[in-house]
Amino acid sequence: MSDSIEEGLLKAYFQRLSVGLVTIPIDQLAVLAAEIKKVRSDGNTVWICGNGGSAATASHMQVDLSFGVKPGVKARALTDNSASLTATGNDVSFDEVFSRQLVLEAEKGDLLLVISASGNSTNLMRAVESAKSKGLKTAAFLGFDGGKLVGQVDIPIVTRTIAGDYGVAEDIHSSLNHALKELLNGGLQKID
Repeated sequence: MSDSIEEGLLKAYFQRLSVGLVTIPIDQLAVLAAEIKKVRSDGNTVWICGNGGSAATASHMQVDLSFGVKPGVKARALTDNSASLTATGNDVSFDEVFSRQLVLEAEKGDLLLVISASGNSTNLMRAVESAKSKGLKTAAFLGFDGGKLVGQVDIPIVTRTIAGDYGVAEDIHSSLNHALKELLNGGLQKID
């Protein structure tokens, strides 16, 4: 490829990213922050899950909530126990890899946050169903048009992106995590 084609591809990507960033529903992010503060003050847990790149964002978010927010939030990424995930996927169904953990471990007053570009993953929809049956509030970081999950969660945060543009949706979800951390901290926290 010539430099001008590569430059054009890069500009197009960042243009799509900047368009997606302006679709962030700031008011819903503030609602989620308030819910996380309530969960923290009540001594409850934030459960986070997603598939693929969203699984990595879930792991990253768990660390940011637990260690990057002061005081820390009890948080757990349902994506991080490979033995549980593979045992459930093999012995029960991949559709139950998150919901089964919630049924066994979540408590009323906890919060479930699912992360999905498409909003149509069966295992995430099942996790939301299980969470609601146990009295958890539910939230979602969603891309594209929000998919089926947009109507299933209590706090949908949909960043409108082109259907199939996973990279942009995942980048925005990572930014939502960092913005949420800054909001919970009351601003930028400097580390010496």
